[in-house]
Amino acid sequence: MFPSRLHGGVRATLVAAAFLLFTAAGLPAQQTGTVSGQVTNAQTGEPMSAVEVAVPDTNLNAFTDAEGRYSIANVPAGEATVRARRLGFQSETRTVQVQAGETATLNFNLQISPIALEGLVVTATGEQRRRELGNAATRLSGLQLMERAMPTNVTSMLQGQASGVTVQLGSGTTGAASTIRIRGNSSISLNNTPLIYIDGARVSNDVSSGPGVGGQNTSRLNDLNPNEIESIEIVKGPSAATLYGTEAAAGVIRITTKRGQTGEGEWTFRTEMGGVWDDTEWPSNAFNPRAFFGEAAPDTVYTMNLLERDGTDLSPWRTGVERTTGLSLRGGSEALRYFLSGDITDNEGSLPNNEMQRYSVRGNFSLEPSENVQISSQVGFAATNVELPDNDNNGFGYIGIALIGFPWEKPITRDDPVTGEENVQTCPIDFEVSRAFGVPLGTQGCAALPFFGGRDFNDVSTLSNQQKVERFTSSATIDYDPFDVLRLRGTVGYDEFSDQFGSLIPVDPDLPFGSASLGQRTVNHVINRNFTVEGSATLTTDLTPDLRSTTTLGGQFFREQAESAGSFGQFLPTGSSTVSNAVRTQGFENVVETRTLGLFVQQQFGYRDRLFITPAVRVDENSAFGENLGRQAYPRIMGSWVLSEEDWFPEYDALDFLRVRGAWGTSGKQPSSFAALQLLSAERVSFRDSDLAGIRLTRPGNPDLRPETGREIELGFETDLLEGRLGIDMTYYNQQTEDAIVTRPQAPSTGFSGAQFTNVGEMTNSGVELGLDLITMDRPGLFWDWRFTASTNRGEITSLDEPIIFGLGGNSQRHQEGHPFASYFGNLYTIGDDGEVEVSDDPVFLGHPTPEWEGSITTNVTLGDRLTLHANLGFAGGHQQFNSTEEFMCGFLGGGEFGGTCTQIFERDADGEPTDMARLKQAASADQGISPWVEDADFLRLRTVSARIQLPDSWLGHLGATRGHFTIAGENLATFTNYSGLDPEISFAGGAQATRAEFLTLPPAKRVTGQFSITF
Repeated sequence: MFPSRLHGGVRATLVAAAFLLFTAAGLPAQQTGTVSGQVTNAQTGEPMSAVEVAVPDTNLNAFTDAEGRYSIANVPAGEATVRARRLGFQSETRTVQVQAGETATLNFNLQISPIALEGLVVTATGEQRRRELGNAATRLSGLQLMERAMPTNVTSMLQGQASGVTVQLGSGTTGAASTIRIRGNSSISLNNTPLIYIDGARVSNDVSSGPGVGGQNTSRLNDLNPNEIESIEIVKGPSAATLYGTEAAAGVIRITTKRGQTGEGEWTFRTEMGGVWDDTEWPSNAFNPRAFFGEAAPDTVYTMNLLERDGTDLSPWRTGVERTTGLSLRGGSEALRYFLSGDITDNEGSLPNNEMQRYSVRGNFSLEPSENVQISSQVGFAATNVELPDNDNNGFGYIGIALIGFPWEKPITRDDPVTGEENVQTCPIDFEVSRAFGVPLGTQGCAALPFFGGRDFNDVSTLSNQQKVERFTSSATIDYDPFDVLRLRGTVGYDEFSDQFGSLIPVDPDLPFGSASLGQRTVNHVINRNFTVEGSATLTTDLTPDLRSTTTLGGQFFREQAESAGSFGQFLPTGSSTVSNAVRTQGFENVVETRTLGLFVQQQFGYRDRLFITPAVRVDENSAFGENLGRQAYPRIMGSWVLSEEDWFPEYDALDFLRVRGAWGTSGKQPSSFAALQLLSAERVSFRDSDLAGIRLTRPGNPDLRPETGREIELGFETDLLEGRLGIDMTYYNQQTEDAIVTRPQAPSTGFSGAQFTNVGEMTNSGVELGLDLITMDRPGLFWDWRFTASTNRGEITSLDEPIIFGLGGNSQRHQEGHPFASYFGNLYTIGDDGEVEVSDDPVFLGHPTPEWEGSITTNVTLGDRLTLHANLGFAGGHQQFNSTEEFMCGFLGGGEFGGTCTQIFERDADGEPTDMARLKQAASADQGISPWVEDADFLRLRTVSARIQLPDSWLGHLGATRGHFTIAGENLATFTNYSGLDPEISFAGGAQATRAEFLTLPPAKRVTGQFSITF
């Protein structure tokens, strides 16, 4: 039984509800009318679709259709205020007189303005106006990005589009992952990848899935079809991500997919076709016979290039074909709006064994059963198949077998020094043996092809590395406004993917892969599930005519579960490709689960709608915390002040508005799932001639383990000048990471073989972000705008009791106190005053792989109402790249003056003597040093160029269409850099956390694509 006082409360509630219903039923129906009209682009005069037109402070709203038209019913009679707004444009608010039972016409002309104070930004508490936020807010339009650049995946969409967001390529392999960093690296050993939300559902942000092919992996973010994206919100740093709690210190990316719109359903058909090709200037392999025979052989150099496209039949390259076909349906009524789409993508890489197919479907629905209830449901499914070629740190890869091949076995034609026979088919090593020892040609023997290990491109093409992913992502959100001052919001999200991947070396004793040629199979299966529940209640009240209070209470529950199982088999019977038939087998199975429960409260005070102060706090409890920790709190406070709207602020003709803002806040990173726990493992024990399962201590655990905590302060301002022609957005930030988690090996006397996770490190990151938008031409028939983004980031590990050494070769990089994240270290090779090579006694700091400054320049030109030209130029610098491709080639035969297969150690000056750089590389290659190959990696890259043509109305009329266009775009067309390696951005380790080096890695391919789109 309930206590009697609750009975009384229930009775009172029922009585009050009945009274309200009776009163409402007895009131006369309010007289209403309709407001309708058209929204156009003030610069071009074109109709604008997907513009939100609403009566402020009510649930009355509509979205414009393809013709820019809208209609809002049930608007109360009398004078009505109506507002139109869309991302990238100034919002416009107007009034209209509404007559009962009649339709009032109200049209809008929106001006372009990237810094729109009334624009909505998606936050952890729902949507907020930009003017209310104290932190930097970056919102990207999916429609604009796709129209101008036609990227193939989400990471490509982000590249060079937002200041403070770094997208570093893994390689030019189709389907391979890239790394995304927001404001640098904020953790030493935990994940620095931002959290990803799609339509309110938190999803996996894994960038290291798929078969191992030498370092490259795939990214689950690229399962999402970029053509489905409406907008992308980027939440930068702990101060903005406080309400996302544990794991949000690296930032948050919120993706919103397309929604329906009011009006008749419109079909859009889209097809794309293009090609990708490699255009790298591949280095030549070199061979000096003195590496084998000393001074008995002449000081000469033989070269070859197995990766050249011209003059050889050995080249592995192809022009990869890219195809995409998509169909979508968008429309609806005021009560129900819908967006349906389906896409098929089939992309080939520039090497064999490299393809990516993606099949995606989506259904999004928005329902308004009443004026105060809005329900949205989003469902997406994608099936992605990827085949990756062997490359990078892999002796079975295309690039590896070519660049570390044997130039002394290159086919050449020479006269026999002994017999005098002319034009004998031979090779350098046979020829030099003949010259040095007086034996006829053919005594030494030559290989059929000069590849590493006797493996040629056809051999590598028999290898298979495939991945199949099926992903289902869904979410549902309900907004309920029971009263004008109260808003309730709830979201449920679910993300699941099934990842099956494996590798096969077929049974063929004739293949030159050693024992692996007898058959080798690896199979893995991963199922990852993410479940999100969020809810909030927002109460908005006017404390005085000038002071508004907005209080939000909310909570979130998140659960991630990953199940994995795999097997490995070696020595297969002929014709078999399954692990179960292998002679030797191994297997594993893992289950990992983490849960987070967070509660938050946020209080905002807004004075005269121009000064906003917003304190907030979130409290988290996480299953990965140490048992002695309990809950963790993340506070925040931010402020925003639109100075230009103050009565005392001077009026300037050139100044449209000025806003200053600031924020201080914290968020965290959870430890790995089992980091705090003491772990045991099974071990085979023999007892009385029987095998039994024993238990062994493997990890001591840490009951006091805490999450890493990121603290950040940011200050900034935004302004529009010259009647919206110039917009400036600048931010300064300073981050500190405390309690950074690192692993420490245990003394053997403890009985634990594994390491212990401890909170011992600290890091800092600071920088400046600048966004500048400029309209240089706004005339009838000509509109020209520019966008410039730039950011700096300087990071340092400020506290770490001892260095963490890792990297390619095992010791090329370090996390070390007083230096940037993942710095390169090695013995320094220099030319001394006496002209001799000198080597430092100890490893020294050589550089770091994270750019200290980067940005982009984007320009768009619209000619008439038909043609739009677009270009984007990206740049980065202040960092280094480890050119391990050349370093490995130079040391391949032991290095030194005549060893190695790189051409650099054989460079000579005008007097025929080795250059200083050649001498440094000779010495370093002999000692396996790396310093001569850690180079500045500053670059300037022409990322995209495109032209978009609107189809003439007469053509559209014949086709029965409302609009259509043709677009042609080029990507990675030119790179300008002093870096001497293959490419300054790539890394053999793909999406790895910290390890970066160029090592036998495929550079970004050039890409040209054409798209035709038509809407009916």
